[in-house]
Amino acid sequence: ANREGAGGLGYLEHVAAGFTYPPQTIAATAAALRAAGWAPRILDAVGEGLDLAQALRALRDSTAATLAVLISHDTLAGDIAFLNALRQELPERQLLAFGISTVHAQERLGQETTLDGILLGEPELAVGAAAAALHDSSAADRPLLLSPDGLPVGGYDERGLIADLDALPFPAWDLTPVERYPFLTIMASRGCDATCRYCPYMVAQGSRFRPRAPERVV
Repeated sequence: ANREGAGGLGYLEHVAAGFTYPPQTIAATAAALRAAGWAPRILDAVGEGLDLAQALRALRDSTAATLAVLISHDTLAGDIAFLNALRQELPERQLLAFGISTVHAQERLGQETTLDGILLGEPELAVGAAAAALHDSSAADRPLLLSPDGLPVGGYDERGLIADLDALPFPAWDLTPVERYPFLTIMASRGCDATCRYCPYMVAQGSRFRPRAPERVV
């Protein structure tokens, strides 16, 4: 499973010899959480080669009250199966789905899982506020649909996309099993104004080209 592929819509590799793609969205989200005073931990089950039972065991041993799970469009069936197994194994934990694909998957997630919350839009700067909102909410009707414009966070446009990518901290690769990845990635821009109708990047990241400053890329 490559949940970073196609601009975050994901890609499911169908050959056994596929490479392990580094989870940049998770690493950047963890860095933003850490900068905001949280103490995040990352479990990259794909990177560590864990099966379902091993991943559930690792999360059971964690003391985290909220488990935020990155989902993507192309891996959605497997993501839903994992979320349901996670709910059965750890019913007391708060489960939050995040990732740019949630805006397209919210209906299936709402119908086929028992999530506590679904975060819409680009997640990096909003996951902490979303987790806090779940903790403070007594709403029985779950999942809560959370979006940056309804959370106490700034820096987003009306689509839930981050307006200034230079606001993102560098990914927390130190929290990931970096030795298992064949390379690490650098995010230099998101979005594109070329309007190619076949391209998933415009669907996922918007039609406005959002570059990072060259100094930040370097």
